[in-house]
Amino acid sequence: MRRVSYGTALAREIKRIRPDVVTVLGGSNCDGVMGHALHRNHPFLDYVVRGEAEKTFPALLAHVERGTAPADVPGVCSWDGGTSRANREAQGTLPIRLLPSPDYDAWREDIESSPVAEFVEPKLVVEGARGCWWGEKHHCTFCGLNGSLMEFRSKSGEQLWSEITRLVERHKLLDVITVDNIISMDYFRDFLPRVADSSWDLRIHYEVKSNLSREQIALLARARVTHVQPGIESLNSRVLGLMDKGVSGARNVRTMRECENYALTCVRNYLYGFPGERDEDYTDVMDQLPALRHLQPPNGATRIALERFSPHFMNPALGFTTRRPADIYRHVYQLPMEELADLVFLFDAPAAGIRGEVEQRLVEEIDRWAAAYPSSRLFLEPSADGDDALVIHDERQGWPQRTHRLTHWQAAAFRELDHGRTLLALRRHLAGAGYHIPLDTLDGWCRQLLADGLVFRDGETILALPTQAVAVRAPGQDIWLRTGSPAPEGVA
Repeated sequence: MRRVSYGTALAREIKRIRPDVVTVLGGSNCDGVMGHALHRNHPFLDYVVRGEAEKTFPALLAHVERGTAPADVPGVCSWDGGTSRANREAQGTLPIRLLPSPDYDAWREDIESSPVAEFVEPKLVVEGARGCWWGEKHHCTFCGLNGSLMEFRSKSGEQLWSEITRLVERHKLLDVITVDNIISMDYFRDFLPRVADSSWDLRIHYEVKSNLSREQIALLARARVTHVQPGIESLNSRVLGLMDKGVSGARNVRTMRECENYALTCVRNYLYGFPGERDEDYTDVMDQLPALRHLQPPNGATRIALERFSPHFMNPALGFTTRRPADIYRHVYQLPMEELADLVFLFDAPAAGIRGEVEQRLVEEIDRWAAAYPSSRLFLEPSADGDDALVIHDERQGWPQRTHRLTHWQAAAFRELDHGRTLLALRRHLAGAGYHIPLDTLDGWCRQLLADGLVFRDGETILALPTQAVAVRAPGQDIWLRTGSPAPEGVA
């Protein structure tokens, strides 16, 4: 018997039991050539819909009801006798304001009547935007998530908040998961303030760009966004350039620090395996990873996959010149290789980038970071003496437990490093404050800060690492409580 995926296996069994039932598949794994390959290799699928289906599916249902061929419906794959026909996909994208608000009534009834209801924590899933506004300008080289529909569209903040309001009031659920690939920057103006001003104790998940400002992260926190997935896939600026991420390693560390300050759970992976990366791109960062143990660690270090629709896939000149359908698919489908080449999303290719000892060390350093994080703290507070001094408490695992006190120009300089500065820029800012410090003196001081693990160095940029608040981690929970020094401005 031919092996098939879970979804197609279910469709096959339905067709076996009830041949009169019409089977239709759609979604991201039916985009482009994948949809046609899926249809032509599985005769028990009556139709496959490629691309956005909000208009296509009702039009297809009208043909099914009339018993006519859907030859005029864009994106539909159908049978003409024993031949699979694929209509041309729709041109353009669907205006997202036309998307209906989801109806979860039947789902909620099934949940409440289920014998396993007590073990289920239902959440509201909403969609505010499609596509990726960053990808329209600079498509991250490894990412194939948006398929052929990169164009970014977002609902107005008023519309999205109205939909969430209706769903929360109807279902009495406060956990909200957004499926947007990236938050609309307009939402910092017209959506998040609405949520922040509400009286609901929501918990919201969002995928965000990693170069958010402190003010934007503070607004996310005020708007009950407790869980973010920023695009922090590396801490080395050169590797981030190979990804076309448009952000520096220091800025990524700064975002990690601010997520800690504002009690946002920050989920991501550390990616490697990019064509053109070098061992030294990783060894420099790995030498500094012990200093980051007070900041939330990545889920792990992961070699990148070759995804359909990604620039790595579409342009072999970027480094992956040889590829074949990923080996995992041989456990799912029994199809010729040329059919799999059209059907699958993931591909295997010769490993690029770091290997061997450097790769192993990266994996181990990330694991050590994750183990040390729950008991590690590095935070600063103003001096209790009422002067301008800064006091830094170091309670990180693997570091001497000690307190650093910075006064005069050193306190002023460390405050500037909170933003990330080069030595020349730092010297210029100090001169503006009346401190004329020789460059070699400033360089020696910064080198000592680096040795003490109080700063992160990314090329010429030096960034202060202590947080201004301390989060208490509850194991297994996405709820963070602040204690210790006062929370940054904007957090209650």
